[in-house]
Amino acid sequence: MLSTDALRAALKQRFAWRSDGHVVGAYADYQRWWKEASILGSLGPALAGLFEEERITAVIGPDTHGTLLGPLVAAQLGVGFVRVAKELRRASHDDAWLRRSTPPDYQDRTLELFMQKGLLAPSDRVLFVDEWIATGGQAIASRALVQDCGAHWVGAAVIVDGLELARDRRNLNLRGLLHLRELG
Repeated sequence: MLSTDALRAALKQRFAWRSDGHVVGAYADYQRWWKEASILGSLGPALAGLFEEERITAVIGPDTHGTLLGPLVAAQLGVGFVRVAKELRRASHDDAWLRRSTPPDYQDRTLELFMQKGLLAPSDRVLFVDEWIATGGQAIASRALVQDCGAHWVGAAVIVDGLELARDRRNLNLRGLLHLRELG
């Protein structure tokens, strides 16, 4: 397992801004993070460490990368994981789901997020986990889902904090391993 400083250095080294030549601007390419075992094995402990004093009882994460990282953090903390779905695919008609809409995201889209009802209890202290946060829309909607369950939102742990508004950072209790400005 990498130390926090070594992990941060490895994340920066294996990150690149890319352009497909047709889109104005660039996009973040962090796929090499998932390929390297030392990075992948260090992310759960590092993200969990951002909230080590908080007595977390459940971790949630949105499709897609939150469902990759969330279980790593949950396993490190010795708690369970609950998926926040971006598409509702019911297994049966009697499944009960909670639904919230996001504010506009970085692409000016509004998404619908879903959480299966009954997976979080009012006694739960919940940590949100994802790889990147820009507008905070998914975290804000996920916090509302947690509150709909009567559970307690503890905060959000991300690899890259690119949140635009300091007010949202405080309200979400956001902590990140890197800030967007560190990625050049």
